[in-house]
Amino acid sequence: MLQRGNVSSRQILVIFSTLAVGMAVTGAVLFMRYSAKAAAHPNRVAVAPFGLPDDPSGLESWRVGLATGLTDRLPVDGRLTTVPQTEVAAIWGAAANPIVATVELARRTAAGLALYGRVERAGGDTLLLRAAVIDALQARGLFEVAVRLDPPRDLARAADTLAALVRAGLRDR
Repeated sequence: MLQRGNVSSRQILVIFSTLAVGMAVTGAVLFMRYSAKAAAHPNRVAVAPFGLPDDPSGLESWRVGLATGLTDRLPVDGRLTTVPQTEVAAIWGAAANPIVATVELARRTAAGLALYGRVERAGGDTLLLRAAVIDALQARGLFEVAVRLDPPRDLARAADTLAALVRAGLRDR
């Protein structure tokens, strides 16, 4: 028998049930606030730093230079906005799969679109720039563009060309 002053098992069950329900309600409210705050903007683009070939000699500036160039050039008509490269740099880290890292970058910056590119050597002085645009909301590729530079002289002009191709691809979706 229980003595006076002791808590019955039924009272313990009621206390723990009340705590569990309270924690669930608090969690739901916090999640709803987070979801509303972190809702992705469908026309906001997160541009990841470009991948480089195994031997990147002479191309190190293209890694961030192309990403910065695209970030600056994509929002022309007011329809697109981009994530500032300072924000990208604070989040971006080395990853085994750059496509997954790019989608995560978009998610963490509330961008609905993500862009990952790669610089490849195409023999001699020729470079091939590839960029894939990803719908980060559905984690699926939308399209890919490529630019062949022979020889690669001007980073700004390459970024102009890529930005025009990406904008055209986004207009068609």
